[in-house]
Amino acid sequence: MTSGARPAPERSVRPMLPSDLPVVLRIAGASLPNPWSERIWRDELDSPFGLYLLLEEGSEAAGFIGVKHIADETHVMTVAIIPGMRGRGHARALVVAALEAPASRKSRRVHLEVRPSNMAARTLYASLGFAETGLRPKYYGDEDAVLMTLELPEPSLGGPSGRPSPSPLALAPRPAPYLAPPPEILGRLEGLEEVEGRREASQEADEEPAGDKRVDGTTDHVDQKLHQQHQRDKRKQ
Repeated sequence: MTSGARPAPERSVRPMLPSDLPVVLRIAGASLPNPWSERIWRDELDSPFGLYLLLEEGSEAAGFIGVKHIADETHVMTVAIIPGMRGRGHARALVVAALEAPASRKSRRVHLEVRPSNMAARTLYASLGFAETGLRPKYYGDEDAVLMTLELPEPSLGGPSGRPSPSPLALAPRPAPYLAPPPEILGRLEGLEEVEGRREASQEADEEPAGDKRVDGTTDHVDQKLHQQHQRDKRKQ
């Protein structure tokens, strides 16, 4: 290494806070064709079913991920990396962090939608173990959505979880003022347990809808609930 070389900025992941919304809205506006409104974001951050994480490179926010949990399934609701900071493994780091968080550890299956034309994202998800399991016609209005699913084996005590292998991430401190314990990401001492507690305390047994049909012809009630919630969120915009 030459004397003038600079070390790569440290990458960290932490829970998203309402005070992060200005930068989150800026990233979403620069990255997504139909970004959520501030109202939707505030509703999502208040939801006991949601988990939203922000990735920072050095002191700059680079991207975010949001997932929802229902029963033993997780649905990736949104992922975005600011254009100038793509190609550095940030999206992979966010997906892994979300799946390794305590609120996701009971999940046996993870779903997400992706545009058929987004080959970079499809390749990334396939490399993490997601398989293409269905198609949602006109999901994006102008384009169908490919449904991708990751089956997660039940973690064995003291053994590997079977989840995508994480890369070491530095832990960002919670922005002040915040007096709760520091966050735990990727299996270390975390502050995401409160999300798990709120989710379990508020989860109610709803009447199950008819359910979507997967490619194997079986009915999936949980996936239908998540899809309906996502459609309601999009109509709020």
